[in-house]
Amino acid sequence: METDLLFNPNWIRSRKVLLLLLIILSNWCAAARPVTCIFENGARVCFVGNSITYGGEFHHHIQAFYMTRFPDRNVTFLNCGIPGDVATHVLDRMEDDILIHKPTHAVLMLGMNDVNRSLYRPVPVLNTDTLGKRKNALLKYEMNIG
Repeated sequence: METDLLFNPNWIRSRKVLLLLLIILSNWCAAARPVTCIFENGARVCFVGNSITYGGEFHHHIQAFYMTRFPDRNVTFLNCGIPGDVATHVLDRMEDDILIHKPTHAVLMLGMNDVNRSLYRPVPVLNTDTLGKRKNALLKYEMNIG
């Protein structure tokens, strides 16, 4: 009997209506919440990082958010990401590639290359040499961004 209810066309239709109402309600609730503006008028925001930053996905989403929610704000977004970059290189290029833009804010997204992704595999590693390399890479990264 219960399985018949799941395949009943009226029940399926009512589930679709319920789903549609939930989507409408969630969008209405999201729109009703006040949106906070972090970047002031005239802000210059540099996105600093590796290939993830360079690709620009989150950079473009944040820019689109500001353009649609705060069209009266003049906020400049600059992509300072470089594929393969690590914290040490960011420090080396700070003056010539980041501070030259006179940013008021910097969004930093680093770490994937710093911790050497090749040391992390789907299979658990108990090898002390690999575990030592992981620890050293993480300590170096923490030192560079600290």
